[in-house]
Amino acid sequence: MALLISSGVWWVVTKYASDDNAIHIPPRVCDERISGESVSALLPKEGADFKEETRDLKQIRGHGECTLQAGGEDAFFSYIYVPGSTYPRDRVQLHGVPISLGEAYGYMAANHAMLLYVPCAGQKTTDRMLVKASSSLADQEANNSRDRAKPVTGDAKVAAFAADVARDLARNWINCPNADKLPEGPVKIHWP
Repeated sequence: MALLISSGVWWVVTKYASDDNAIHIPPRVCDERISGESVSALLPKEGADFKEETRDLKQIRGHGECTLQAGGEDAFFSYIYVPGSTYPRDRVQLHGVPISLGEAYGYMAANHAMLLYVPCAGQKTTDRMLVKASSSLADQEANNSRDRAKPVTGDAKVAAFAADVARDLARNWINCPNADKLPEGPVKIHWP
């Protein structure tokens, strides 16, 4: 019986001690623009406290960015929306590994950052919003190669984050026409 009580005390002490280092990510991040759930896979569960740094996300402008940090890792996104600009798919996708999310297209750079051109008709039906998403998780694993990106385990998590950011910004912030047509699920990486 003494062994059983000792085990129970150890479990309780360990459980509460480990919660002290737990990282708590809010339900909404980046000035309430993005789901906190979408970034949680890119940050560790324990370690240094969660920090958020935003620029130009309080009001709709032509650009904005957010850096999220916790436990020694970070995730980042930015957007640029300049109606009237042209981003031909065939030229854009020459810059790296082609990616897509429904009608949105772009590329994954050598450092595994994803640059996604999301349909957002403003002045012209061809207008697009550029969403860039990255994570230290995939970047470290890629070793900052200057060659074309090759698959790493962090890519799937960055692809899910990039898709969530694109949908949240297009649907709930910029209010792009037809943003509801962006499919659920991660950005698709079209490896050569």
